[in-house]
Amino acid sequence: MLNFSSDPLALGRALMRRWCCLVWVSGLGLLAARAEPGEMTRIADIRALTPSALRMSPPVRLHGVVTLVGEANLSWVVQDESAGIWVSRKETESSGIWQGDLATAAEVRVGSVVELDGVADAGGFSPIVRLRSIRVTGHSGLPAARTLPLAALISGGHQFQLVEAEGLVIESRRSGKRQMLRLDSRQGGFAAEVKVSKALFQKLVGSEVRLTGVASSTYNSRSEFVSMLMRAYGDENVRIVKAAPADPFDVPKVPLGELSPFSPDGHPLHRQRVEGTVTFCSPGSYFYLQDGKTAIRVGTASKDVLRPGERLEASGFVDRTRVVAGMVGAVIRRTGTGVELPPVPIDWPSVEQIFKPFVRGAHDSRHDYDGLLVATQGLLVDLQHLPKGVTRLILSTNGHSDSALLPPMESADDRHKLETLRPGSVVGVTGIAEFDYPANRESAKPMGMSLQLRDFNDFKVLQPAPWWTPQRIQWSLASLLMVIAATALWIVILKRMVASQARHLEETLRTHHNAEIEMKGAREERFRLAADLHDGLQQHLTGATYRLEAAIRRLGDVPADVQEQFAAARAAMERTRSGLRENLLGLRHVEEGPAEFPALLRHAAGQMEHWPKDAVEIVTTGEPFPLSRKVMGSLLMFTQEAVSNALRHGAASRVRVGLNYLSDNLELCVEDDGSGFAPAQASDTSSGHFGLESMRYRLRVLGGAMELASQPGQGTRIIARLARKKAGGENAKPASPQESLS
Repeated sequence: MLNFSSDPLALGRALMRRWCCLVWVSGLGLLAARAEPGEMTRIADIRALTPSALRMSPPVRLHGVVTLVGEANLSWVVQDESAGIWVSRKETESSGIWQGDLATAAEVRVGSVVELDGVADAGGFSPIVRLRSIRVTGHSGLPAARTLPLAALISGGHQFQLVEAEGLVIESRRSGKRQMLRLDSRQGGFAAEVKVSKALFQKLVGSEVRLTGVASSTYNSRSEFVSMLMRAYGDENVRIVKAAPADPFDVPKVPLGELSPFSPDGHPLHRQRVEGTVTFCSPGSYFYLQDGKTAIRVGTASKDVLRPGERLEASGFVDRTRVVAGMVGAVIRRTGTGVELPPVPIDWPSVEQIFKPFVRGAHDSRHDYDGLLVATQGLLVDLQHLPKGVTRLILSTNGHSDSALLPPMESADDRHKLETLRPGSVVGVTGIAEFDYPANRESAKPMGMSLQLRDFNDFKVLQPAPWWTPQRIQWSLASLLMVIAATALWIVILKRMVASQARHLEETLRTHHNAEIEMKGAREERFRLAADLHDGLQQHLTGATYRLEAAIRRLGDVPADVQEQFAAARAAMERTRSGLRENLLGLRHVEEGPAEFPALLRHAAGQMEHWPKDAVEIVTTGEPFPLSRKVMGSLLMFTQEAVSNALRHGAASRVRVGLNYLSDNLELCVEDDGSGFAPAQASDTSSGHFGLESMRYRLRVLGGAMELASQPGQGTRIIARLARKKAGGENAKPASPQESLS
């Protein structure tokens, strides 16, 4: 045994489950008791089951008479001695329930005696049976219809039973293939669906009839009862007890405001005749009649187009479904043509004045504006586009929220007029006033008003909407906030960009400052080196040369091999002194010459007095770009060495120096017409010749490369290549100790 004392909710859930199980078991037990093998289930027992038991789909067997056949012979109403129920074969084939013979099912008619198997189901409103199989055992007449008080029938408790009901037909209409009647009686009103001949259907309005048929119900989406619907099929089941008068206008005429006055006999059931002026018409549906300060809504099936201003009589039945009595089932006849009635000015203070408390047991005035053609104005709050092209205007008038319905547009002018309406405009409207009253009807004081406009001429913009509408204010504020947010974001980004640029500029200035110090030191070092070489080494070399020449002269005749060694030593010293002089000239040209490299080359060539005049040609191609002083100095000395080698060793008569500025690199080409040589047999540093190796070294230091092409008797071509980025002095490769010259 479980203890739920500490959990009341658990106890409640457990009790609920036990109760549901008990109900289900008891329901199934009831059916089992009534449906033992060979026995049938009473329909009343199925109807007594609870929804939870019906959802378990208990099996049932029925025996009864078919009292109604549904559309396409897919459903029937079957009645036994206890009650009636709806039996459906629809969807049973797809769900696997159906196991019967389709040919047998197709033979079922009203009056057929049937035995069927199926399962009970909750249905949409009341219990039904889903059919598994059916067998026709014979044909008989219908059981006797039950005569019940109408009040009991319209309560919905006798659904699917064959019954009789009486009433006065106050309205008839066709809805597709359906013939619908609206009946009234002293006990209440109800609707009926009939299937009768056209001749009989046309006689029913205004007649007192007795219907024999199956009582059913209309219900809502929550499976809640709404109203009774009688189904009477066949002329024999719709009998006229008292025919309608031959002349519908042969009835007393009453004022519009006295359709449903006090009477000791109760409200009138039969036709009444009224007269008035047409103010609005919806052909085939309804129109409004107005006489003086009173107007009513008149429902009619007549498709005549009634024009505002026409005078006519209407004979119909009192419509008591609205707080303010109207008329339904009306026939009309024109009595004359008049002028359109002017609209009655209206405002809510005037309406509230009319509905003030009773005075001496009666209203102070019978004038209530309902149904009148009125004119008012208000502030347009909103436009709503409804189905079928109808437009609803929401107006604010004296603190009330009212609406005005515009009919569908019929022309381009209507569309243009509708486009002039903007929320915030002050609009004047003219239309039929329809008031909303409390649902409990304890007070006739209205809560709101709706105007039915006749066409697009019934409204006029009295004051255009200001530009600063609430919607535009919202848009403007939203746009302003977006601009502020974007500006704030841009300021943050800009601050970060400025900070980044400041750091970059600071780093650049620091780099440039360091480079300037380095360049200044290099310049001073070059000046010092040039001065030391000129005043020291070059003077010593010159003195050594003079002493060597003096020694040779004093020696007189010497052996030939000694003479050859002295000559070689003298030539080596002269070559060293010449090379040293060229280096000194190169250092001076880099510091004192032009800033552009092509001009610097030409300046240096002009200063080389030991070069034959006009033997060296300098040619430039491409768009020159700036070079660092370091690069220019190295390339200048590279050029001097190459030209000197061509003139000295190759005995060249012409030397062409080509300076080619390309998109991504710089090419320096020195080409001569000298004797040439075999590169593989060229002298190297081991023999005391440093020219080619020093040239390669200079380019390696700059991060470039050198290409050599020469053959004996065909001259020499030397090409130096240097990337544009490195030519500007960046990323130059430093010389390693192994690559430095001794």
